[in-house]
Amino acid sequence: NFVTPCHSYFKKTKFMEHEMGLDTESMGCLLFYHKSNKITKTFLTPLLKELKKTGYVGAVNITSNIKSEGFTLTNISLGFLFDSTYAALEGLRQPLGEFLYRLAFEGIKRVKASGDFLVATRVSIPPYPFPMSEQLNKSVSVSGIDENNLKHLWLRDMMFSDNEYSSAGCDGYLMTVTARGLTINKAFRRTHRTIGNLKIDNVQYRRDIGDGLDEKYAKVKEWGY
Repeated sequence: NFVTPCHSYFKKTKFMEHEMGLDTESMGCLLFYHKSNKITKTFLTPLLKELKKTGYVGAVNITSNIKSEGFTLTNISLGFLFDSTYAALEGLRQPLGEFLYRLAFEGIKRVKASGDFLVATRVSIPPYPFPMSEQLNKSVSVSGIDENNLKHLWLRDMMFSDNEYSSAGCDGYLMTVTARGLTINKAFRRTHRTIGNLKIDNVQYRRDIGDGLDEKYAKVKEWGY
């Protein structure tokens, strides 16, 4: 069966602030865990029967457009998506390894999840989001990572050698930084503070991921979703 609670998220995909630049998979998101609602009952419950036929075990993502008068399904995809997965794991209140093992082999029914707002901000260096070039694949030092902030850093195009962190020269998408908070703004300010404590030449990230999401969240809640 599906593991509860479910989570939903809003994400921003444009590379630059004010929704400018290239479209990326994600530049950051706001995520929250919740009980079953109109969307899960309409789409996920019927989908369960079909998934059981295939023996699929894993994440299921649905994308929908929501308006006051109703909502439409635009896409279904299987597997973990980023950066929403990192935000969801930020809110996990049990050991990650235990969670993944039980998810795969023991038929876990429910996870312990935070009721806070959970956010993610993607951090990169040039040439991201363009393909890596020979001129730009030189290693870039990343300092400021320690045992206190590492649990909020989901490292990607990174390597650790001689007790130092640096970029690995694959595509420039270094990491996603996550945080939680009682309000959306507080949560995003924490990611900004974490990034500000890192030293990365030519660092790239959006500071406006949280802009407008208070209003969107309030509307969705008002409409009963």
